[in-house]
Amino acid sequence: MNVLILSPRLDVTFKEGPVPDQRGPIPPIRIHYKNFIENLEKSHKEKNDNVIVLEKPLWQFSKTSMEEISKWEKQYDLVYFPHKNNFQLPQFLYSKLRIKYYMQMVFPWLFQIDEQGWGPTSAAYPIMASPKTVRNAEFINLLRDKQKQGKSKFDQPSTSEWNEKDYVLFICQIPHDESIKFHGNGVSVIEALSHTVNWCLVNNKKLIIKGHPVNPGSMQEMKNTFPESDFTWKDSMNINDLLKNSRIVVTVNSGVGMEALLYNKPVVIFGKADYDRIVYRATRSDFHIVMDNVWSRPELETFHYTTNTNENFLSEYYSKMVDTSKYESVKNYVD
Repeated sequence: MNVLILSPRLDVTFKEGPVPDQRGPIPPIRIHYKNFIENLEKSHKEKNDNVIVLEKPLWQFSKTSMEEISKWEKQYDLVYFPHKNNFQLPQFLYSKLRIKYYMQMVFPWLFQIDEQGWGPTSAAYPIMASPKTVRNAEFINLLRDKQKQGKSKFDQPSTSEWNEKDYVLFICQIPHDESIKFHGNGVSVIEALSHTVNWCLVNNKKLIIKGHPVNPGSMQEMKNTFPESDFTWKDSMNINDLLKNSRIVVTVNSGVGMEALLYNKPVVIFGKADYDRIVYRATRSDFHIVMDNVWSRPELETFHYTTNTNENFLSEYYSKMVDTSKYESVKNYVD
């Protein structure tokens, strides 16, 4: 079998931008990409497949010419395409050419390989634990150890003493992020924050807002609308400290919602997410009702936020992903 692996250049921006000739350092979070590509290539070569790895800045793959696509169709039996869903490519491309899409997930050493896309676009969605799900103690313990160390997907400030309790924690996302664009159910980050602010004001509840750590500049519109002089923003706090003492976590569909499950916190979301079958889903029209119910009597809701339920879900989630730290995990996805 002839296999083409499209590999993003890891030392440059994934968004459209400059491409220097000289290589720079690879950010730590992208080392997992490197491991994934190397293990994927090795796995196919062990099957005696002919493998070509084509490296370009990620954004350039979106601008691939029709002429080059036609060559792929003639030359390769399988193409691995990064950071995309099938609906983002021309219909004729994925109807004639076998493509597997791959994406780095919220726990950055885990990747998803799927023939439809990532997250709620993938064939694996919706992810739900079943009576057959086996608790993955190794994975759960690893996640809990990372939280004890104050770690998250993105770098965090050091942990600190934090005594505030009984507050709603709103998790911001980058407004133009593809998880919002594709899986946000049409609800923007600022709209979700507006609903949350309104509910907290009406019900006299404390609200804490956590800006996105990677792109603080993208938070400016929200900070202009809900200024730090009037609202409590805690960008300089570790997300684990904020999660531990929160009463409810609200977001459009941030991966932090998955981390909140480890603290057994009720999570309210507007969009679609890998974890949306084990949290509370709200719409514009019923958000206040959902929040009232979760705040006052979460034990009577559809879901019971118990360690067993959340850990079973996370174990099932892990089983649908590729663990780049384990070669056998990547190899199992190669056919």
